[in-house]
Amino acid sequence: MRLDGITDLSDTDVVQLLIDICDIRDARAVVYVYDKMRARRIPLSEQIKQAMRRVEADRGRTPFTLSVPANLAPHLQPSRRIHKTCKGWRIAARNSDASSHVLRAQEWVSTQPAGSLDVRSSAAARMHVAKRLARELHVPLETARGIVTSLKRTGVL
Repeated sequence: MRLDGITDLSDTDVVQLLIDICDIRDARAVVYVYDKMRARRIPLSEQIKQAMRRVEADRGRTPFTLSVPANLAPHLQPSRRIHKTCKGWRIAARNSDASSHVLRAQEWVSTQPAGSLDVRSSAAARMHVAKRLARELHVPLETARGIVTSLKRTGVL
């Protein structure tokens, strides 16, 4: 099957096509349809995100079965591109969850001794601070990681 005539489809048909391609886990075709969908500014639904996460979990093990027009420009491998897209969704969700806890975290940071929260030295140090924040603020570790990121961006840490 070739995916050349995607421009003739309605928005709902494009979304359904993307979900169907995700079910057969052809990463190259998923990236092609996803790019066309984003170019047409079709909004992302939770159903699309879940379907693409299934393809991400496949990690490119399924062979390409659909014929996609060639892309001669430099680009990431399809499985890597899907991974980066899904990772962006995860990080955005984590940071939005963290935004409601930032003020409490700033108060907690101000009570800590100077120099005890050096998150810029290593990733292990950031994780150590995130674990302490999670314990002190009673939030999940992923939310605490988002809080650390937010505090670093604002210069508190």
